[in-house]
Amino acid sequence: MKPQNVDLVLVVDASESMKPCFSQLKQHLNDLLYPLQQANFKVRFGLVAYAAAPTASGPVYDHTFIGGSGPEMIKKMYSPSPSAADFFTHDPSVVARVLAGLDAQGNEDTLLALDIAADLPFGPAETTQRVIAVFTDEPLENGVSGETPVAKIPELRQKLTQRKIMLFVSAPSSPAFYMLGKLGKAQFEEVDGGDGLKNVDFKKLLAQMAKSISVSSLQEGKEPAWQKALFGQDKEISHGANLSLKEVRSLMSATRDKWGNLEGADFDLARDGQFAGQKIAVLHLYTGEGFDFALPEAALKEKGFIIERWADEPPTPLELEVSLKNASQLWIISSNTTKLSSAHLNVISSFYTSGKGLYIWGDNDPYYADANLLSSKIFASSLSGNSTGDQIVHKFSEQSNIGMVSHPVCAGIDNLYEGVTISQISINQNLRPLVFGSDGNVVIAYGTSGKARALLDGGFTRLFIKWDSAGTARYVKNAAAWLAGA
Repeated sequence: MKPQNVDLVLVVDASESMKPCFSQLKQHLNDLLYPLQQANFKVRFGLVAYAAAPTASGPVYDHTFIGGSGPEMIKKMYSPSPSAADFFTHDPSVVARVLAGLDAQGNEDTLLALDIAADLPFGPAETTQRVIAVFTDEPLENGVSGETPVAKIPELRQKLTQRKIMLFVSAPSSPAFYMLGKLGKAQFEEVDGGDGLKNVDFKKLLAQMAKSISVSSLQEGKEPAWQKALFGQDKEISHGANLSLKEVRSLMSATRDKWGNLEGADFDLARDGQFAGQKIAVLHLYTGEGFDFALPEAALKEKGFIIERWADEPPTPLELEVSLKNASQLWIISSNTTKLSSAHLNVISSFYTSGKGLYIWGDNDPYYADANLLSSKIFASSLSGNSTGDQIVHKFSEQSNIGMVSHPVCAGIDNLYEGVTISQISINQNLRPLVFGSDGNVVIAYGTSGKARALLDGGFTRLFIKWDSAGTARYVKNAAAWLAGA
């Protein structure tokens, strides 16, 4: 059965590199519209232009539609009776005007944007060919949420099928690209990454799209029920609805340091001064190579922590126990020989199980002597090995098995220096991976037990060597904030 109407939604990555795409779409909209009008279709255009920014409490988004931008539009869309006039127009000049007014900003979250587009108030399935066309110069799994959205692709494919939506995607090839491509009635155009689709012939692409739409038939049967908001975007917190549009766009325009991490304390896990007066006790058992703990101490003081530190040798078990009574967490930086007695180990274990924070630092073999005594006693785990690290790792990738998993300690960090030489951590039911080093082994792990939180680390060299490298200061501050309950 031939459709009478076409609802065509453009889903456009609104990051800085995509400015050429905005211009091309405006210029060639008629190459898409004219053939459909010639075939006697009534065409409505929709638009979802998307940008995202990471913050310590999670991403915030700025989505632009035909009728406006920001969190208020998301509220309208997921209201019980959304108005089609807010999201569709018969006038292509309106689309061109909105594209012309887009602020190129922020990062991506393409699969979320696709899910939003699939929830739009399309015309009746019995008379309307529903079409979504996605344009991005980044792999579908890139962006503020990393590869996490990929797990939703099977549900996305199901929703697109249930809603009888025809899908076109112009994006760089990637695993997610091919996973989504398994959808029936889908057409995919591989493009170069990071160039704003400069090399795409939009005149030809949009004309081909129009031809495919015009010869396509409607799917038989009524539209079944489908699940809205697969990513939870109908919940206010997910879109920063407690922020104004001005505040959201301020976050979008945040600058990045030379390592690619967002600049400014707003992107740390905790506010400056948030832990004023809370004590971190530090057993600083390795002090070679000029390691005086001055750099991490200065960073931790920004969050309000005070530091009580013992260098080279620990206090007596009794002195340690007394000191820990008013400490929120304990850090142990191991040396190459054991310096902690069994009595020390018992004090530390009791401190952790009482619900406090614990950070155990080791490094390459043999600089994990006391770290292994503690990790064996508390977590039935150990550090081992001597890998030449000295690399910067990024968000975790299953393809490489390298990088940071999604966790509050990694808030605001896209790139992290792993340390000069590193050891690996054995993982069990008591510990979970936080960072996979450049050798593919776990270099940082975390564990919880009730209110107690712990980190186990095989790269203490990052505390004093190449401190100004990627993400170190933020990581240290985030770690202490998380151990303190943030």
